[in-house]
Amino acid sequence: PGAAANVEPDPKTAAAKVALSEDDVIEVFRVPGVLEGEKLRIVEAKGGKTEVQRDAKFRWSGDRQLWWVEGKPGDRLVLEFPAPRDGRFRVKANLTKASDYGIVAIAVGGKDAGTFDRYHPEVAHDLVDLGVFELKGGANRLDLRIAGSNPSAAKKHLVGLDYLLVEPVE
Repeated sequence: PGAAANVEPDPKTAAAKVALSEDDVIEVFRVPGVLEGEKLRIVEAKGGKTEVQRDAKFRWSGDRQLWWVEGKPGDRLVLEFPAPRDGRFRVKANLTKASDYGIVAIAVGGKDAGTFDRYHPEVAHDLVDLGVFELKGGANRLDLRIAGSNPSAAKKHLVGLDYLLVEPVE
């Protein structure tokens, strides 16, 4: 009240629809048929803390990842993921890597899946083949353990899980 403006209202222009170019439309990137890391149930966390990291520029599926921070070597995170039925499945994990990420040892259903150095000079992610495992229909476990860090990495020991891909093996 009491304010003055030197521009007259223009309802005609205000009501006009503005056509956006394809470059103006922002769509959330999603990988179909995957188990999003940030939606997996945390069964156990010994050391560090977990949070959901959101950032569209890194092109994580759903623009999010499960981020394990403030961990140190020996800390353990156990996640639960579903399999549609009993059987053999190839399990892959889309893991983030960056200059402050650690080396992570992974097991699926109690079986060793390997140790992965997630150091990289820039933020990136890649689909890592964890192997073929006998899974039961329903809940299965993914164990993550911080095993150390690359000599070139900042010693934050970060771990990021974008998603799991669980594919049946014939």
